Amino acid sequence: TALLDTKLAPARPGGLMEPYGLYRFVLPDTSPDRYISFLRALNVHEDGEDTGDWHQMATWFTDNRMDKRPAASVVGRGCGVDTTPALGTSGVRDMGKVLFEREIIDIPGQVWVADHMRAIADIVYVDSAEGRDRRHASHRQINSWLHTEEQIAKLRKDFLRPLGDIVPSEHKPAHERFVAELEWD
Repeated sequence: TALLDTKLAPARPGGLMEPYGLYRFVLPDTSPDRYISFLRALNVHEDGEDTGDWHQMATWFTDNRMDKRPAASVVGRGCGVDTTPALGTSGVRDMGKVLFEREIIDIPGQVWVADHMRAIADIVYVDSAEGRDRRHASHRQINSWLHTEEQIAKLRKDFLRPLGDIVPSEHKPAHERFVAELEWD
C-alpha cells in the first residue's frame, strides 16, 4: 500500500547527497489530514525554527544497504494513529518547498508534515492511547525538542490537553497526569 511504500530514489544527479551514496525514501501521498509525523517531522525545519531534533540525514536518507527500510510515518485519517478528531489540522503544514530545497524530495510539490508541536502530540498520543509508560516522549525528551517555557505551555494547552478527548477512558487519568506534570526544565 502507499503507506508502506519503501522504494528508494537516488538523490538528484550532481545533488548534495550523491557523493555520500545516500538515497531518499519515497514518500507516500499526504494531505492536511494525512501527513508525515513523528521523528521525521521533528527533523525538518523552517528557516529560523529552533525546535525539534537535528538528525536530518539519518532520518530522511539511507545508504541503501539496510535490510528493512522504514516507511515515512504517515498519520491521520485512515491511518493507525489519528489525532485529527481532537486536533483537526492544527500544526500541519506544507513543507514541500523546504524538502525540495534540502533534496529530500526530487520534484517540488505539496508534502504535508506535522510541525514540531503536532509531531510531539502525535508521539505522546501513541503512548497515552496504549496506556504505555512514556517510551517515546518523556518529559525529558520533550524538553530536548522544545526550548522555552512558552513552547511547553503552548504544547500543553493547544495540543496535549485536547488529546485527552480521544484517549481511551481507562488511560485518560494517566494522560491527564502526564500533561499536568509537564513543565520546562
